[in-house]
Amino acid sequence: MAAAPTIGEGLRPLVALALGGLVPLLIYNDIWTGTAVLVGVVAAYTGIRFGWTVFAPEPRLMTGFFWLFMYIFGGLAPLAQLAAHRWPLGTGVSDAKVQAAATIMLVFVIAWDVGRGFADRAKPPRTPRRGIRPNRITAIVVFAVPAAAYEVYRIGGVGSLFTSRERLGQLIGHGSLASSIAPIHGALLGVPVFIAAYLIIAGRKTGQLGPRPLQVAALIPLALLLTNPVSSSRYLLGTVVLGLTLIILQPLRPTLYRWLLLGLAFALVFAFKVFDRFRYDSSTVSGTVTFDVRAQLRNGDYDAFQQAAHAVEWVQATGYHPAQLLGPPLFWLPRAVWPDKPLDTGVVLGIFKGFDFTNLSAPVPAELYVAGGSLAVALGGLLIGWGWTRMDRHLLLYGPAGFIGLLVPVLTVYQFILLRGSLLQATGRLVVIMGLLWFATSKVGEKAERPPPLSAQRGVEAQFVRFRH
Repeated sequence: MAAAPTIGEGLRPLVALALGGLVPLLIYNDIWTGTAVLVGVVAAYTGIRFGWTVFAPEPRLMTGFFWLFMYIFGGLAPLAQLAAHRWPLGTGVSDAKVQAAATIMLVFVIAWDVGRGFADRAKPPRTPRRGIRPNRITAIVVFAVPAAAYEVYRIGGVGSLFTSRERLGQLIGHGSLASSIAPIHGALLGVPVFIAAYLIIAGRKTGQLGPRPLQVAALIPLALLLTNPVSSSRYLLGTVVLGLTLIILQPLRPTLYRWLLLGLAFALVFAFKVFDRFRYDSSTVSGTVTFDVRAQLRNGDYDAFQQAAHAVEWVQATGYHPAQLLGPPLFWLPRAVWPDKPLDTGVVLGIFKGFDFTNLSAPVPAELYVAGGSLAVALGGLLIGWGWTRMDRHLLLYGPAGFIGLLVPVLTVYQFILLRGSLLQATGRLVVIMGLLWFATSKVGEKAERPPPLSAQRGVEAQFVRFRH
């Protein structure tokens, strides 16, 4: 006999229809032209999928955060911008380019859902073949703390962590030699300490580490000091804070999952701008929260859709640029060796449009379109949807065990940096994160003891949910 649906599951269709239908209608307060309808379809699709995922019976982390990003940045924001005829980067966008960008977004999210469908029907992920090694975590801690201390000394002391993002970036990259490896210095400043704390918590969750209260009590505040709201980007700060939160809350209950995603949606719309006041030494940004949703969604933080339109314009003017996808995996290769190494796609688009400010988005659909057109967008969306769903299934079945189980909670949040783009600037820290997680684990033999499930630690109520098709 089938179990009766919970209250959350009963609300699922209502929330999905409200987010996909009512909210876009409230956001768009202008005449519904053909262009507006197409953008509205993207908002409706992503809103329905976000609402449906939020109230799913199992908390799918990768999936939920994906739809949250696409709903806010690919659906609602362009609707607000189109209604006001005000685009966040201060230039106009023709209807043809808006339609092209909306089509790219729609192809991407539909392909993502096709990939999810394939992954749902595939065999469950195999049991984790890698386990946490306590001595390796100790080695990471021994490396992380001195590395962070050196980087703090190098930038002039702890006080430099509380200046501004602009100033900290200058300090990290000072000197001609240092500027070429600035991303490595930036990663060493906070990432290893964050991952050390993250791994200790994960080891406790899977029963592979004993109590280490002093290490946790020391490393978490240190991680938050090194990655703080004043000098760190909002996305990186979110990765640290939410990454630690998600690993602490494993296994995440559906109710907490819903509150977390809905709270983040509220913060992305209303409070995202607050941290702008820390971007520059003498910022003119007020950082004031306003409850005018349309006004919030028109500022420069929501430039992803406009940049997708600029990507279409760049391709029409210069053709496709598949080499743009070679830059991220080869980010470590010096330009002295590869003189034609591509710049960040967001930077290239900014230069193409003649902007003085080039710290701009290049969302994944735009990156894919620049590399190979709509076919690349569809293929990329399908592969990402398949991969994200497989990782969700792994976490639901086995918890934060094995390399994939460890990666999911932190990648769940870091995907905001990847989805926003550019991929080139997002790759360095991700490689450091993945490298440390891989180093902290090693293969376990077929007869070796597997990581115990969370049910063994927290009772039957915490038993891993079975993935439902």
